Amino acid sequence: MLIYCLFTGTNDCFNVFFLTQFIHKDLIKIIKCIIGVVMLLRSSYKALVAGVVLLFSQNSFAEQKTNTQTINEIDHLSIPYVNKNIDIDGDINDDEWSQALSIELNIVNDPWNNKPSPVKTTAKIFENGETIYISFIAQDPNPEEILAYLGDRDTRLLDDVVGIKLDTYNNRRLSYELFVNPYGSQIDRIKNELTGSVNDAWDGMWQSYGKRTEHGYQVEMAVPYHTLNFADTNEEKTWAIEFIRLYPRDSRLRISHIPLDRDNDCFSVFETGAIMIYLAEKSGRFLPQNDKERSQVMQWLMFQMSGIGPMMGQANVFYRYFPEKIQPVIDRYQNEVKRLFSVLDLQLKETEYLTSEYSIADMANWCWVHTHEWSGVSLDGLPNLRRWVDQIAQRPAVQKGILVPEPINVDKDSFIKGARSILTK
Repeated sequence: MLIYCLFTGTNDCFNVFFLTQFIHKDLIKIIKCIIGVVMLLRSSYKALVAGVVLLFSQNSFAEQKTNTQTINEIDHLSIPYVNKNIDIDGDINDDEWSQALSIELNIVNDPWNNKPSPVKTTAKIFENGETIYISFIAQDPNPEEILAYLGDRDTRLLDDVVGIKLDTYNNRRLSYELFVNPYGSQIDRIKNELTGSVNDAWDGMWQSYGKRTEHGYQVEMAVPYHTLNFADTNEEKTWAIEFIRLYPRDSRLRISHIPLDRDNDCFSVFETGAIMIYLAEKSGRFLPQNDKERSQVMQWLMFQMSGIGPMMGQANVFYRYFPEKIQPVIDRYQNEVKRLFSVLDLQLKETEYLTSEYSIADMANWCWVHTHEWSGVSLDGLPNLRRWVDQIAQRPAVQKGILVPEPINVDKDSFIKGARSILTK
């Protein structure tokens, strides 16, 4: 069984994904665990496909409400593993699809503002370790108005169609779009989520079958894993998926199972501290809601922003990069770093982390403190700070995060030479 998590947000501006070294991976963990359901993984497929799938739609994020439910509150969906193959013939019978997960597409999120759908659409999905199977039953009160023709591949997108979007890297950059019209004609393309452009030159190897019925139409799809690109590792995969029906009548309705957040304008977030606060508030993790505890986290976050970061940065410049060794200046900044470290050590004598629990304040400070040797500052005589540095370094998300971006394979002298060239610009 694979665990799928629903969570909206494609671009919520892409400017926000340049993060401190390990915050990116740690916040991916936040999103995965936001509902608190234990993830179950299965390795029947050699690449260990899709431990968690996050759902997305255009220009959306986690706070849009539909009725009384927010996106963050949508339960995890368990996408069943079923040890069977089915014939893709458009006959959606109970025997073949009885173990599939059923999903109702009941929201028109474009051009309507998350209004109830005028037609009923039910999608079903399961996988067998080699292939993802999807079906749609698209009902229509006036089936004679269904717009559908036979046509070449990628030519019938303006028809009535159903399909899925898949972001197999969950980075909101590129997504597969696979659609089928009532006669089984395929539309497949790759969409650039950053620019909105599409590339329909890509033709995947997948099956589809469409069939008109007296109540509308129905479609079956089989998408082999080998037709998709994704990270070839043995770790769990985090994908994004959306089920869609396009319904062209007086206007062309985009029907989905999630709302779009039209009140969340696209905007840039810069400065590491501001980015961390933004992400913590969006995820609901690592920043307490209690006023007192939240204030404490913010104080220690600002301690890094105004003290640890600037002072260690200057120590690095004059100790490592500056072409002349000006010892009084080096001493000035290294001594100030030591003083700031002693403040952290004193705080950590009383608490496991900088505040009552692990927070963005620990993340921000740790990113600098763990590089103390590069600044020429020792942790000798600071047992609480050393314990804290080592303890956070053992967190699995931190161990992954410090590899983002990948370490640069360059010798120290070349690195220092490159840094010095920046100082002269």
